[in-house]
Amino acid sequence: MEFANEGVRSRYYRNYCDFETIIDLPGILATATGTAAASTIIAPATQSQIGVLSSNPGTDVGGLAGWLTSAVLTRLDNGGTWKGEWSIRTPALSDGTNTYSLRVGFIDSVSVESTDGVFFRYTHSVNSGKWQFVTRSNSTETITDTGITYAAATNYKLQIQVQPDGLKAFARIDDVHVASSTTNIPIGSGRETGFGAMILKTAGATTPTLLTDYSDVVCVFK
Repeated sequence: MEFANEGVRSRYYRNYCDFETIIDLPGILATATGTAAASTIIAPATQSQIGVLSSNPGTDVGGLAGWLTSAVLTRLDNGGTWKGEWSIRTPALSDGTNTYSLRVGFIDSVSVESTDGVFFRYTHSVNSGKWQFVTRSNSTETITDTGITYAAATNYKLQIQVQPDGLKAFARIDDVHVASSTTNIPIGSGRETGFGAMILKTAGATTPTLLTDYSDVVCVFK
């Protein structure tokens, strides 16, 4: 599977964020809820990074943190080809003592499961701890196993492409095709979504952290 070649185009949309500062994110809102929860910009870990957003859900069970487009108005069937790429990592795995779940991609919430979206999802106790690719329309979802076991302290480049009119969605991890779906892709009026990432803590005293290096989302109209 090849992602679309932008080539010559008459019109396109792009939202790129390298998370240099928490107060100047392009159309994106960072959020954190819970005791000691916080969204902060931290020093890059490598020379190739500009800024990193640390999403920390704090010490409460049910604490959450993440970031999302400020207006959840994206129509994946608007006639363009949508392509999203996000670089994320977490220092530690979810486990039976300190448990969390991640969602990254086209989502419409950072506090609950998205009603509509096309995204990656992870927690240790589901799918043997492997990334899932999820297409979800009006709370009905299709789940595809990516075959990629989530590892701690590892940078993941997560990529999603949705064909024009929302007919098919593809997933890649680190430039390798891992999944596709043709069902429950949110299309039509009322099925708008956004894009972002979230971490939800569900057990334990240790504070997990989601680190986002960058977000790059493009829609190309032919």
